[in-house]
Amino acid sequence: MHSWTAHERGVRQLYRLRGPEQNPSPLARLLHEDFRYTTVIQGIQHRKSLYPQESHWSTGSRQDRGYKPELRLYDIGFAVVAMLECADKISEVEDAEEKFASRRQLLRLCQAIHERMEHWQERFLQEVPLPVYWAKDAVPDGLETRDYLSRPRSSSPPSQLQDIHKALDSSGPPFYTKYCSPSMLHVAGNIAQSVPYLMNPVMGTVASQRLLLPLSVARGTFQPQSGPELTWCNSALGRISTEKGIKYGQGIARAGQIWGVSEEQQKRGLSVDLVQQ
Repeated sequence: MHSWTAHERGVRQLYRLRGPEQNPSPLARLLHEDFRYTTVIQGIQHRKSLYPQESHWSTGSRQDRGYKPELRLYDIGFAVVAMLECADKISEVEDAEEKFASRRQLLRLCQAIHERMEHWQERFLQEVPLPVYWAKDAVPDGLETRDYLSRPRSSSPPSQLQDIHKALDSSGPPFYTKYCSPSMLHVAGNIAQSVPYLMNPVMGTVASQRLLLPLSVARGTFQPQSGPELTWCNSALGRISTEKGIKYGQGIARAGQIWGVSEEQQKRGLSVDLVQQ
């Protein structure tokens, strides 16, 4: 693990020396991709941007983004980091009007990220054929997703954010009410089924680190209903920490539990509580 950490540190130093636009060769593009991936993961982990302030450092080149779905996803990842920073700064604001304005800004950031993810998902399903390297009906450890499609989704986080958005600003654009479509659940199930492949000892630490972000996305898709799929994803994140030494795998699972919405909060109205805070 120490060697991998030293490798990441060296990659960051090389990339900063080269600059964000110096990536015409295949090797430089691989360096660019690796640097952006590790940085967005660490940014989400620490809830703080690790890039210089200039936006071109955290945005992939147009050439790469034209045919690399994962690089377009990294762009959205940096927007998530900025949203987390904004959320943390709200607690430091004392003036009531300024805090109200900050919350409106945070909700707009959430809405923009949600819209970008919807667009990314549509393009991803068009560009990447599924399944990739697993059988269609092969489900690890009894993980079941087909019955999940019929469960209600009225308590999903975007639905709650929609209520908050309406309470704060009725003149804004409508927020998406759809949280996870059957196609998104299919993608989340495929992500979960890839875990045994990527956690195989021959895949090393790199594969497990690259599994963190998609597995956390799958976990977020399964979270509203708190079924066996969610339990399995939490267990997989824990295994990444204990078996691979990547400690913030458990941190992702704990963060999801902390930010999860309880049934009591749903009954009394999460939107009212947040606005009154």
